[in-house]
Amino acid sequence: MRADINIPEAKAFDAASVAFPAAVFVLSRCLMMLIVMHFSGNCPKLDCLYHWDALWLNSIAEYGYDIEPRAHLHIFAANWAFLPLYPMLVRFLAMITGMQIPIAGIVLSNTAFAATLILLYRYTLQITDKHTARTITILTAISPFSLFYSLMYTEGLYTALMLALMYSARKNRWIIAGILGVLLSATRNLGVMIVFPMLAIALCQHGWKQLLTARRGTEPALFAIILAPLGLFAYMLFLYNLTGDALAFSHIQRAWGREIGNPLIYLLGGGILGNGSMKYNDLLALGGIIGGIYLWRKQLKPEALILLIGTLVPLSTGLTSMHRYVGTLFPFMIFIGLLIKERLWLKGAVFVLFTFLFFFYVWSWTTGKVYLI
Repeated sequence: MRADINIPEAKAFDAASVAFPAAVFVLSRCLMMLIVMHFSGNCPKLDCLYHWDALWLNSIAEYGYDIEPRAHLHIFAANWAFLPLYPMLVRFLAMITGMQIPIAGIVLSNTAFAATLILLYRYTLQITDKHTARTITILTAISPFSLFYSLMYTEGLYTALMLALMYSARKNRWIIAGILGVLLSATRNLGVMIVFPMLAIALCQHGWKQLLTARRGTEPALFAIILAPLGLFAYMLFLYNLTGDALAFSHIQRAWGREIGNPLIYLLGGGILGNGSMKYNDLLALGGIIGGIYLWRKQLKPEALILLIGTLVPLSTGLTSMHRYVGTLFPFMIFIGLLIKERLWLKGAVFVLFTFLFFFYVWSWTTGKVYLI
């Protein structure tokens, strides 16, 4: 690590490491619900939080996967694009509690988000000072993108699993990291890419020579890296048996107008020719790339890989939803936190901007604005 990144000695979980992020979670979610209640009008509160991808995830939790594409709003598609772990957990939670599926989904997402903030605070204490770790935790809670952690979306579970995996790998607890990798790659298809940050951590711990020759002591790391993609592979086997197409989760993306292309062309085209929301997504995608380069230069290579891969892979299919894909990646908030660390005026500006955008996002979602898809 570079000298300008302070890495304190790791400590066990204590009350303070849980109490602070837990308090931040409660306050930020209370603020969110106050905004929802103010702008929802005659709309039932649950319906105001239940849009777009939540409908697809609900269909899996309630009825299972489609056998063939079907009409859905303005498109003809199937729910194969959504991996099974999140809707399976939602269904299980609904069964054991008696809650409705949408309520169970929101409960699961917010529980995962609370865990995310606790894990993020502990994780950032390993790579920076306590004050900056707190700043990053607060920014994550009040960021506009934190809205997606509280909906029936996969972001909350996905981020909590990723942080737990990275924390375990950095602590050399590779078997736990491997199991978490299986769960992560069964949550979102991009989760399979976690093998590259895992490899970066393993290289830092053991070096190329030891890993390539499988020297004694490297077995747990190698096993975890091999194990991690099995969640996605199991889903591909399921899809093959269901549809005859193991890559149906990828091929069905065409129903949403997503086609594989050059991410830099999409980035350039969005900045020049896109409308307001596309330019905003373009800006966030550019921020993800810049943030990845910044973290790489700070010798935070595993985090840089998460941010770069998490930006460029979705960008290769277009700019739609890039604000959600980039903004909910925890290294993006680490990038912002480190960037404003020594700049008090910039820190204040970011807090004001995030607070404004948080209100705007929650209002937009509550009133069903399409640009938040």
